[in-house]
Amino acid sequence: MTMLDPAIQKTFDQQRFERLKEVVAEYLDDEGGTTSKLLQDLQRAALENSQYFVGRVNEYTELQDFFS
Repeated sequence: MTMLDPAIQKTFDQQRFERLKEVVAEYLDDEGGTTSKLLQDLQRAALENSQYFVGRVNEYTELQDFFS
């Protein structure tokens, strides 16, 4: 695995934070969204992502088992 240059990583972290701020603003700014909806959707997104990654782990495990 390649290590990223800390300067590049910091830039990535900053970009990710800016995207997060935009999402929060979309939920809570002028359109009258609620914190509750933001948190519900965040929880749902985390669950869906975790299910996806479990599936990916299963695929890699199956591939490794094939060669064992």
